[in-house]
Amino acid sequence: MLKRLKIGKIELEVPIIQGGMGVGLSWERLAGAVAREGAMGVISAVGTGYRFPEMVKRDKFGRPIGSIYTHSKEALTLMIKKAKEISQGKGAIGVNILYAITDYGRVLQDAIEAGADAIITGAGLPLRMPEYAQGADVALIPIVSSARALNLICRTWEKKYKRLPDAVILEGPKSGG
Repeated sequence: MLKRLKIGKIELEVPIIQGGMGVGLSWERLAGAVAREGAMGVISAVGTGYRFPEMVKRDKFGRPIGSIYTHSKEALTLMIKKAKEISQGKGAIGVNILYAITDYGRVLQDAIEAGADAIITGAGLPLRMPEYAQGADVALIPIVSSARALNLICRTWEKKYKRLPDAVILEGPKSGG
């Protein structure tokens, strides 16, 4: 039997965090099913506008408007809600957001407003992650590739935001996206 895992206010019966896997792979059904087993299911915030195309904002010619095509607040909110329904109150639901995307802060705030239990961020050094999550009761989990990167994140967060990551995911050169 595996030991429970505590991440901030989250306590996972099964100490597994499902990876956030790009467009169309880790959305509400997978994340909800993983959480229902007592682990953390993770929804990828990349391409949420593709999940429910009817929620994509369009210009007068019917073309998708800017980065909204790849991100839809309404779609992400619906995905988190459905994942929590599927989970039947078990486990936790996290959202994986790439730091390198346009509008990172807005997407992070959208995930928090929608009820995400945790925010997981890679694809860059998320030095400003706590700034976008200020006042929210959500676990912040950066993805790092080295002790040096983690040290920089911890020093910066401690100095500027008076907090540390709730957990860290280490991805080596043979893992991750």
